[in-house]
Amino acid sequence: TAGRPGTFIYWASTTGQTLEDRTGRDAQLTGAIVIDPVGARRDTAERVFVITLMDVLPDTTKPLAGQSDIFDVAINGKSWPHTERLTYSTGDTVRWRWVNGGQLTHPMHLHGFHFRVLSKGDGSVDTLYAADAVPTVVTEWMRTGSTFSMEFVPTREGRWLFHCHMVGHILPFPTRPDSVPSSSGCRPSPSCAWTSARRTSARMPVTR
Repeated sequence: TAGRPGTFIYWASTTGQTLEDRTGRDAQLTGAIVIDPVGARRDTAERVFVITLMDVLPDTTKPLAGQSDIFDVAINGKSWPHTERLTYSTGDTVRWRWVNGGQLTHPMHLHGFHFRVLSKGDGSVDTLYAADAVPTVVTEWMRTGSTFSMEFVPTREGRWLFHCHMVGHILPFPTRPDSVPSSSGCRPSPSCAWTSARRTSARMPVTR
């Protein structure tokens, strides 16, 4: 029975691992539960995003003894550049809910605009901020299992990113021949991370 409104996480494991320890295919057994207040109209424009750790393939470029699985962080099951592009018009009110179902923490960062954090939760309890206490930020820290809801209004045109602000989470790991650091000589740094973003990121074109 849904006892209170908010954003919540559900997850499973076939190996008995905890939410913090899940890797491989188990890490994709994650979803969001959104409970609306009684009598509230469903917000059809609102989007829900679930961050997970995705096991892709073994790194076959290395000798068998030194192989390690290649992990990418995914949003709704997809990693950059396959994540969804979202299009809004200037003046729209954009409302998103985020769930961190992976084992990593993520400082989620919006380019171009500030956003308001409407609620924040730990996966089982969600707290709605009072109207006079809503934080306005450009980055929101997400621990494993945490949630938050946000809104902002794009005031100018452009193509903007919303992504994890940890360089190690937006570059391929381990380094492999198709990654920017390997093929271009670029080293992990803020200046090259955005042009090689493959992981926890979503692009957001804004038009008039």
